[in-house]
Amino acid sequence: MAFSDKEEKLKGSKLLQNTSTSRLRYEGFCSENSMESLNSDIIYTILSDHVPASSVLNCKLVCKTWKTLLSGYKVGLIFLVALRGETDAQLYYGYYEEVMNDQGQFSHEVLTKINLPPIQMVEDEQPMIVGSCNGLVCISVPENDNPFIYDPVYICNPTPGECINLPKLSQEHCHIVSGFGYLPKTNEYEVVRIYYSYANPSGKVQVYTLGNCGGGWRNIKVKDIPIQFYNVPRVAGNGVIYFMDTLKWRVVTFDLADENFRLP
Repeated sequence: MAFSDKEEKLKGSKLLQNTSTSRLRYEGFCSENSMESLNSDIIYTILSDHVPASSVLNCKLVCKTWKTLLSGYKVGLIFLVALRGETDAQLYYGYYEEVMNDQGQFSHEVLTKINLPPIQMVEDEQPMIVGSCNGLVCISVPENDNPFIYDPVYICNPTPGECINLPKLSQEHCHIVSGFGYLPKTNEYEVVRIYYSYANPSGKVQVYTLGNCGGGWRNIKVKDIPIQFYNVPRVAGNGVIYFMDTLKWRVVTFDLADENFRLP
């Protein structure tokens, strides 16, 4: 159907008017229902209680109001500290905002020592934190015979000062990559250990379920193990551990529910 120039202009004017009205309604809706319209106490509760601690630091960068509101919020962190000349590493607790001095350098002097036995180092190779879930911390410890092999055998709960040691891998001449995760469906914590050796160059997978008395490490049969994993930082969440395949530079997931690797 054809329209005259006058009709076209009238039609266009109504369209713009409707669009403008809709935009005003939308902007009014956003303004009335945005975070800024809430009471400051409610905003603080939302950000401090319902946002992950690591993300709260980024929230301070959103606007001046949030920065001022969160100025008193502190993020507690666990530190594994090995002082120069010492043969043991020790767990400490502190706040992110306090561990950096005025020169931007890390200082352990403001940290609080956690009442746990020290973790022995081997030839200046210090233990490494594999991951943490709901207050539990998994730490990989260097082997006595080969300090470059890190076995995830130390689990601790810093708050009550409790720790357990898992059985170490008996395999020699191997490379170990590990992860630590939580499966909400079964309320279980699991340690995943992937090790490569001359006898098993393609890798073997073992899983240890905490609280499974007498269960020990279980050998897991998987379809394919992406090659090659290295000890780059791992992330865990929602029952999944994320690894990095450093040959193809891609993220590979390990699902704790069915204990299989997948490409996301």
